[in-house]
Amino acid sequence: MVVLAILATALRIWARVLTKVNLWWDDWLCIPFAILPSIFDFVQIKNGFGRPMSTVFADKLVTYSLFLYILMLFYNLGLAFFKLSCLALYIRIFGVHRWIRHMSYIIGGMVIAWVLANELALVFRCHPIDLAWKGNAEQQATSCITQTNIFIAQSAPTIFFDLLILIMPIRVVWSLQLQSTQKLGAILVFSLGLLVTVISMVRLAGTLHSTDTDLTYGYVELGMWSAVEPVTGLICCSVMTYGSFIKKLRQLGKGYIHGKSNLYRQSHSSNSYATHNKLTSPRSAEYARSDLELTVCSFSNETPVVKTDPLGKMPDRAINITHEFHVRRD
Repeated sequence: MVVLAILATALRIWARVLTKVNLWWDDWLCIPFAILPSIFDFVQIKNGFGRPMSTVFADKLVTYSLFLYILMLFYNLGLAFFKLSCLALYIRIFGVHRWIRHMSYIIGGMVIAWVLANELALVFRCHPIDLAWKGNAEQQATSCITQTNIFIAQSAPTIFFDLLILIMPIRVVWSLQLQSTQKLGAILVFSLGLLVTVISMVRLAGTLHSTDTDLTYGYVELGMWSAVEPVTGLICCSVMTYGSFIKKLRQLGKGYIHGKSNLYRQSHSSNSYATHNKLTSPRSAEYARSDLELTVCSFSNETPVVKTDPLGKMPDRAINITHEFHVRRD
């Protein structure tokens, strides 16, 4: 997921450079914090992540709890920033629609308020604060907000915000002067963020049904989902910007093919013989299956023949290029 996130972000920036579109808030907001939970998971392996607490040394367990405390702060920021990036993208693309611009600002303000409230709740989860990583289970049970309540406060609002962000562009896209298949394709691209919503639901369900109090071993699956969620959001948000990039690549590809075909025609001009197909079969008087050698001549550099209608008018964009064949009996 870390590799995919880096590639998605690099392609996003490359797309902006290739299409000569300036980087804006939607690009800058998607870059930070998303891959930090995954990096923390790698670091936490050295501190006992994936092993039962009973097999982890006390100093490693304190370090693990401290890193988990820091990780949860960055996790919230990763979720918030990709949502803000999507909203900034909506303002950039659909900014002419006043209602979607205003809705983007309103939802953006709600996301910022949510993430600030969560960050404050996480920072001051315990009293005193260092009980979050130094305290034992009994001390945390009496002086800290439970991990389950923290996870619910994280997951439930983010699902609500994701659904709001997903349905916002549907009305605008459907009103565009496009074919139905193009509209459905555009809506499908914007709906990729539904993957993040599904991951949030799975993560919330796992939190509600979990009764394991082993921080290092029992939270492995939850930690994996927590690392995947912001990275998936980053990838989905970046894919929305690849439209002009893919169009530019297609144009470059067509130009390359056209240039190669021009070189081919120049090197095979003057009616040179290009292809020889040998048709072998018993001869007959009707020449239906006669033994013929078919030689196909290549195109010359002559001007194509343009046919006209019976009234002498040339049909619009109608060009007929004739192929010349020489057939002789063997």
